[in-house]
Amino acid sequence: MWEDGREPSPVGRELAAALDALLVRAQRARAVRQDIDTRALIALMVGTARAAEHVDPATRCRLLDIVFDGLRASPAGAYARAEETHSEEKYS
Repeated sequence: MWEDGREPSPVGRELAAALDALLVRAQRARAVRQDIDTRALIALMVGTARAAEHVDPATRCRLLDIVFDGLRASPAGAYARAEETHSEEKYS
């Protein structure tokens, strides 16, 4: 079931299952960060696709670079340290 309470279509279920299998393999290979799940990945893909419709090709490529860099695994603890830094900056 999607977060809005709707049941996914058969194609939606197949897509989610395929993405889940790919994501798990990529995470096991340590190619993709561990703190993203299939639902979040789908939301990121949908948001990126919608944003890409409204920008020029060069910006579209830059946005995809940013998304791919954000999905890539980093050295252990880098995300937590970055999150702590941003939280401290936000509330100082």
